[in-house]
Amino acid sequence: MNGPSPLLEIADLSVSYRQGDGWLPVLHRVSFTIARGETFGLVGESGCGKSTVALQVLGYRNPASRVDGGTVSFYGRDLLRLSRTELDRLRGDRISFVPQNPTTALNPGIRVGEQVIEILRMHGRAASPTAALARTVELFELVGLPTPERLVSRYPHQLSGGQQQRVCIAMALACEPDLVVLDEPTTGLDVTTQEQIVELLGELRSRTSMAMLYVTH
Repeated sequence: MNGPSPLLEIADLSVSYRQGDGWLPVLHRVSFTIARGETFGLVGESGCGKSTVALQVLGYRNPASRVDGGTVSFYGRDLLRLSRTELDRLRGDRISFVPQNPTTALNPGIRVGEQVIEILRMHGRAASPTAALARTVELFELVGLPTPERLVSRYPHQLSGGQQQRVCIAMALACEPDLVVLDEPTTGLDVTTQEQIVELLGELRSRTSMAMLYVTH
């Protein structure tokens, strides 16, 4: 008897990057699956193609890259064949992303609360501005940010690196996604903060039953 189908299935994924007049293969028939609620670690040395895999899961297509073969199936739909409009509906909603560097990921000219509210509005996850703000405060509390009612009105530069990363995690969780892709989310943090973020992610996975693709080295 067959078990349940995986949430994410990557099969024989091959990707090349343009190099001069030719193409340099960087992924060679990569295959793995992630079940609902599972944490999957993708580990390798710098430059081995980990982030390239992560970006393919999100449907990001670098103009200097090409997919030479394979599929990236999410709930049975091949993300490599979806249109930009279809991908925009999925990204931030059913699949979300936590970046390596929150300093460059957050918009320096927009208050952090507004950046979360924008995601909620984009995907129709808040019935009103009041509901969107309440949900943002709830998310900030969920990821362990202090005084979330006040922090929503701050700009990124007014937060520590660890707090900025927690905001990025809150953004990723805003729409209660089925899968979160984390691209070395603790690299730019000090050791103590790294440990706190890793513990936080473990707690959140247990509480929300989300699946995680964790890219690290």
